[in-house]
Amino acid sequence: MKSLQFDNSKTLRNVRYTFFDDNGQVINMVSQGRRGGKDEVYKYSNEGLLEQILIRQFDRRGNEADSIIHSFSYFEDNELKKIKKVFKDDTTEIIYEV
Repeated sequence: MKSLQFDNSKTLRNVRYTFFDDNGQVINMVSQGRRGGKDEVYKYSNEGLLEQILIRQFDRRGNEADSIIHSFSYFEDNELKKIKKVFKDDTTEIIYEV
C-alpha cells in the first residue's frame, strides 16, 4: 500500500509504502520524507501477536542513525500489557503499560 502525506499548501511531505503478509499483517513499512526516512520491520509470535518492531532511522542525506526496537508484551489472555522502547545502548523506556 502506498500512502502520500501533503501539508496545507499541498506540498508533498512524506511517501510511505506498507507491505503485508498473506494474513494481512504488516511486515515492513518504509517511509521517506523531507527530514529523513525510516524502515520498520515487524515481527510476530506464532499466535500472530506483534512482538517487536525494529525501526531503522535515516537523516535527509540517507545516513543511518541509531535504531530503536519497540517491544510488546502481553497478559496470558493476549491483552496488551506493555510497550517499551529499547535503544542502541540497551536503555529502555516504557511507553505504554497497563
